[in-house]
Amino acid sequence: MNQSINTKFYSVLIVLFIISGCTTVYQTAQTPDFEALYGPSEPKQRTLAADTKLAKDAVSYHKDIKPILDTRCVACHACYDAPCQLKLGSTQGIDRGSTKEVIYNVRLDAIQPTRLFVDATTTQGWREKDFYPVFNERIDSAQANINNSLLAKLLLLKRDNPLAESGKLAESFDLSLDRKLSCPTVAEFSGFKQDHPGWGMPYAMPGLSLKQEYKIMQWLQQGAEFDAGPVPVNDAVKEIAQWEQ
Repeated sequence: MNQSINTKFYSVLIVLFIISGCTTVYQTAQTPDFEALYGPSEPKQRTLAADTKLAKDAVSYHKDIKPILDTRCVACHACYDAPCQLKLGSTQGIDRGSTKEVIYNVRLDAIQPTRLFVDATTTQGWREKDFYPVFNERIDSAQANINNSLLAKLLLLKRDNPLAESGKLAESFDLSLDRKLSCPTVAEFSGFKQDHPGWGMPYAMPGLSLKQEYKIMQWLQQGAEFDAGPVPVNDAVKEIAQWEQ
């Protein structure tokens, strides 16, 4: 019993240490110059080779992170019209990031489509279409991987401003289909935090558990890499091919 309590307490201390290290970014990011602090931004190669063996303390995307995203995030961030077009149901969608372009809007002229796997096939291609990252794409270090991560900032914002697990939502939460979205970049996050302190992620929902949050922060610190997923059995491969045809 005591060992279980000590383990939980130790985990909480680790998470609070991570959070305290990130609050300095909140305080100093009024006029951030991320390029001066962390160098130029460019997409990173995050997908590991299929035969890559993870280090003993490495966090696995498919084993550790994807289950969290599937249960807490993809209910909103999965479809073509996901908020800010951030699709968290696939590694390509996560690495593509977000955009301020609204999918369904009243307009007289057509817009260029942004279909995942179709209209661009590389992360750089999406950057050229004004998609911006939710991961760090600057110098590779544990600190930079947190401080330059929009995903980390949104999770920590929820930690700083938690929602009750029951009761009525405040009127400041708009859940209508045609609501106006706010899609900040990392450089714009300080203003977003001041304007919408209660809009941490998951939006309008209770936050992640400490264990889930800590696991994602570990993964981000380690560079947010995508290890190889499970290989479908032969029968499943045939079924997939049939459906795709």
